[in-house]
Parts: sequence; C-alpha cells; structure tokens
Amino acid sequence: MMTQKVLAPSGSPQLIRWTKRTVLWLFLIAIALLSLFPIILVLLGSFKTNQELTGGATIWPKIWQFSNYAQAWRTANFSGFTINSVFVSISTTVGTLLVASMSAYAVDRVNFKGKKGTPCSWHLLCLFP
Repeated sequence: MMTQKVLAPSGSPQLIRWTKRTVLWLFLIAIALLSLFPIILVLLGSFKTNQELTGGATIWPKIWQFSNYAQAWRTANFSGFTINSVFVSISTTVGTLLVASMSAYAVDRVNFKGKKGTPCSWHLLCLFP
C-alpha cells in the first residue's frame, strides 16, 4: 500500500502565517543591516590610515592601525572628558533617585484630590519631550 503526502492547500492558515512571519523577519533583518552599516563603516574607518580614509575605495583597511585609538586618547584629552562624564552621570543618577523616591513616597502616602488621575497624567506628559 502506497502512502501519499498530503500538502496543505495554498491558502491554508499555516502557510499564510508562515509567509507573513518570513516576510516580517526579512524586512526586520534588512532594516537592521541598513541601520548598522554606517556604524560598521565608521568603526572600520577608525582603523585606517589618513590616506586610506580620505582615498575612499575600500571598506576594509589594508593595514590595521590600532595606534589610532591611543593617539586620539592623548591628543583629544579623552581621559578628562571621561572623568567628567562619569561624574555627571553618577551625580545625576543619584539626584534623580533621591527626588523620585521622595516624591513617590509622598504621592503614595498623602491623600489629595485627583490622586487617581495623577499617574495617568504623568504618563501622558512623558509622551511629549
């Protein structure tokens, strides 16, 4: 006795769902690649010599110049900028946590008119920068 494979009809829900998901994933992968390409191009360009970078032509560097990062760190005073950025980030985070925790405690404990609508209005305000 011979068995036959039963194929799903061309309009079956499984085939339609699989096609939609495949098209969606292909679209998302294409968008991700298009978004990442300039970042990869800049990263690869950071390893090129100045002549290679201004000459154009190739994406990959002929000679990988890892010394570019050390030279940039020295000449642009990145260590000072890094220390400043870390200080500002930490102080801003600590200040935000203090203010937010105190205001959250007050909103939770104090009964006031319009208390139930307050979180909704805060969420609406966060929508607009």
